Amino acid sequence: MKYAGVGVSVGVGLGVGVAVAVGVGVFVGSGVGVGIGVHVGAGVGVGVQVGTGVHVGTGVHVGGGVFVGSGVGVGAGVAVGAGGGGAGVSVGAGVAVAVGSAEHAASRTASAAAAAIIFISFLPSPSCVRLPDAEPSAGAARLGYTTRGAGNPPHRPRASARLAPMQTFLERLDAAAQRNRSLLCVGLDPWPPAMPIADVAAFNRAIIAATTGIVCAYKPQWAFYEAEGVAGLRALEATIEAIPHEIPIILDVKRGDLGNTSVAYAKAAFETWGADAVTVNPYQGRDSLQPFLAYGEKGIFVLTRTSNPGGVDFQALPVRGTDGEERPLYEEVARQAMTWNDLGNVGLVTGATAPEELARVRRIAGEAPILIPGVGAQGGDLEGAVRNGADANGRRAIITAARSVLYASRGSDFADAARAEAARLRGAINAELERMGKGWR
Repeated sequence: MKYAGVGVSVGVGLGVGVAVAVGVGVFVGSGVGVGIGVHVGAGVGVGVQVGTGVHVGTGVHVGGGVFVGSGVGVGAGVAVGAGGGGAGVSVGAGVAVAVGSAEHAASRTASAAAAAIIFISFLPSPSCVRLPDAEPSAGAARLGYTTRGAGNPPHRPRASARLAPMQTFLERLDAAAQRNRSLLCVGLDPWPPAMPIADVAAFNRAIIAATTGIVCAYKPQWAFYEAEGVAGLRALEATIEAIPHEIPIILDVKRGDLGNTSVAYAKAAFETWGADAVTVNPYQGRDSLQPFLAYGEKGIFVLTRTSNPGGVDFQALPVRGTDGEERPLYEEVARQAMTWNDLGNVGLVTGATAPEELARVRRIAGEAPILIPGVGAQGGDLEGAVRNGADANGRRAIITAARSVLYASRGSDFADAARAEAARLRGAINAELERMGKGWR
């Protein structure tokens, strides 16, 4: 519902050849809005008059002041306000009158001002203009894109809950890591043929309940849910709901595309699914990732040197960088990604299966977070991941294990076995941090 109003206000006045009137109003319809208008006109004489008031329908200002001489000031102004259910507009005129004498200044002062504001609310009719129900998404609005729609999409698991109070991804990550004394991230990659129970959501809830106090983040891999169709997406929704709000979620989607497509991908990850961070593919350049980067409070992990054996097919190729120096492609990607870090929300992805490359990426990344997959079933070097992946403070390495934790047991004790394996991995990580002199304090 939209509201408009017209009114006349006689508020605060100052007449020194000029009169100023200020009116404050509260508009009440099905929503509440506040508008302030300033009215300036010409006057003669010297006078000061002060009055304030709140109008709900009709109200009265009464104020006092000191007057020497006499004068009249007339002005007009516009006040606009918006509130929970609609908006209001006050268009009015102000009149300030100052009448007195030197005797008043010496002995006593008195003045009175009255104001009335009349608000007319309009019911929906063909003559009324309704604004679109759907507002542009946060990231799209920053980029000048608009979105249309009628109401929320069917899946908004944690979007609103995870945005209040507002924290950046790094703040959430650092807090979770310190609280649980952990750099371990558990990948939630459910594969029904390997699961001891058939219900994906129930399986994930059991894993989360068993490991919440051991991890710094969870990383659902989108493909495993998409593979199960609508039922899989419902399981992802239930999984996201089950993760405690204080543990950040890294949605592993490896997105990257052009224009509105990338805007839609970013909106889906952050606004529909409520992820705290995502993985992205930089192959199409910065503009393909800008819709993600525009979400300054979120984390954006750029693929750099991946953990799969075929990663070297392209990532190790020598290229001439923007500075004219030759280096492997993955290093140039890391260098470029760090130049995109205007909002402090860029991280990199480098596998534990490439510890030497990881050390080179860390030197480029500085204090930016690095997501390090490949520990566990992929055979990555856990100690090397800690030594080469952590920053100068021994933090900001997100060391990820999935299958070795999820499928530690194929029996009914799978959740207990997952907890034991996660605790073992955390213990090994923390032991290496202690050897480095970077243990938890």
